[in-house]
Amino acid sequence: AKFLRKSLFKGQELAIVAAGMEEHQRLREDIITAAYKAACLEDDSLPRTEAEFSDCLQRGKNRIVAEAQRLEGVVLGMLEPLKIIRRLQARYRDIYRNAVMETDEQLQRLLRRDFLFDVDAFWLEQYPRYLKALQLRLERLPAQLDKDAAFCADAKALYKALDNFTNRPGGFPPACRADVERFPFLMEELRVSEFAQVLKTVQPVSVKRLHRILAELEIKASGG
Repeated sequence: AKFLRKSLFKGQELAIVAAGMEEHQRLREDIITAAYKAACLEDDSLPRTEAEFSDCLQRGKNRIVAEAQRLEGVVLGMLEPLKIIRRLQARYRDIYRNAVMETDEQLQRLLRRDFLFDVDAFWLEQYPRYLKALQLRLERLPAQLDKDAAFCADAKALYKALDNFTNRPGGFPPACRADVERFPFLMEELRVSEFAQVLKTVQPVSVKRLHRILAELEIKASGG
């Protein structure tokens, strides 16, 4: 950890600030914590005894630096598109208010506090692609206002349906958790499909497919 605090983001502090990310010391600590988790807690189960703790640390200690450097690479890959995104948002905020507001909400979901720790490694690796797709969307926004407005309406309906499901009385069964956690990233894949097809999606996705996933979750939660 001492080594990583000195080496992570060395010389990149100004680029992080320019991209509108959190203050770099906080990002550095998030990466270190996430690296320990990825290296030492492969199945996410926590050690309950001193012996189990020692076993976890011994098993993962040689991978901690590599995991931290991998996460650093993900963050660094986000900086340039983020810088462009922030500039385009500022340019269009008063002209295309609804579209920019929807992209604000997207960034808040993606870059929420502790996202480096919470997000599964596979999806985290997709972040630079998601941000590049957002950059392309904003660059093309003046020429595709109707398409953007239609997407905003679809996204609002899908997020509302997801919120209704996750906040259902009594909660939802553990069997649904994996699909619930995956759904926001399928929304990001939908954005890629809509606005940046050249970047390609990791799986077929559409508004209809996402509504079907939500319907299947309702059936599963109801014991069907």
